[in-house]
Amino acid sequence: MKNLRAMIEMAKSEPGMFAKLSDFDNEAMVIGLRNCIFNLDRWEYEKPTPERKVSKRANVVYDPDPKYPQFLKFLKRALDACRASGLPNQRPEYATGDPGRISGLP
Repeated sequence: MKNLRAMIEMAKSEPGMFAKLSDFDNEAMVIGLRNCIFNLDRWEYEKPTPERKVSKRANVVYDPDPKYPQFLKFLKRALDACRASGLPNQRPEYATGDPGRISGLP
């Protein structure tokens, strides 16, 4: 236990190794993907940077050449409906624990 505490204290002293919980998820309509950060407001992907701390993650790779355009149209309409109803200021829940279901959509 003593070694573990020493290791944690050493990591805290390294630049960039310590972050407060309040540093994370300051953008409600952003989700981290395996290869980028996806902005749901602007419907575009962005490069991740160390300054943007996103803990809301989906274990998927963004594909700029989608194979399912109908589903993407549906998803965009659903997100537009959320924005129109005033939900963008809330943090939507993207996963319910059931891998086949997405919540937070009307």
